[in-house]
Amino acid sequence: IIGYMGRYKHIFIFAVTLAVFESLFSVLVPNRLSDMTDIIEAGLTSGNIDLYAVSRLGILAFGLYLASTLVMFFRYRLTSSIAQRVGGNLREDMAGKMNRLPLGYIDTQGKGDIMSRFANDTDTVSIAINNSMGVFIHGIAAFTLCIVMMFLTDVRLTLTVLVTSAMGIIMSVVVIKYTQKYYRKQQSNIGGMYRLVSEMYSSQQGVMAYCG
Repeated sequence: IIGYMGRYKHIFIFAVTLAVFESLFSVLVPNRLSDMTDIIEAGLTSGNIDLYAVSRLGILAFGLYLASTLVMFFRYRLTSSIAQRVGGNLREDMAGKMNRLPLGYIDTQGKGDIMSRFANDTDTVSIAINNSMGVFIHGIAAFTLCIVMMFLTDVRLTLTVLVTSAMGIIMSVVVIKYTQKYYRKQQSNIGGMYRLVSEMYSSQQGVMAYCG
């Protein structure tokens, strides 16, 4: 999959750049809201709220939110385009591979299993890339920028979050390690189901004609 995605590395790099800017805009908004809250609190204490400064910070926060939304839209367009192109290239290569296979191999394999590889497996890869690639890129950028901002705000709280996050990652790795075999078994069972449906139910009249 990485080899397929490498064909669109320039688009991928541009999508990563957009994700960095999107995360930067999202991270800067809470700081502006914090400054706005400080101004309002100071104004309530002194009896004179600086409405101009509050309005200026509010407009700036709105602009950052708007910019983050627009950048996110274009980033999703790019990542979806990469996912669809990778899925299309994967199907083309599988079709070329199928044309080069000897008939003896096709005769020994269930038609439903072969159809499952074309339909189900390629769709699974394409959907997984489409759903996870954008989230992964944005998550890495947002996590890095949030860590920087958290260190600037409170070091002890940041260390606490990092420790708990590391524990969650370790637990996830352990769970994935023991559940991966069930996912492979699920895909194998899906191929068997496609084979049964294709050869028995879709071709029921032919089976009844030759098998009584």
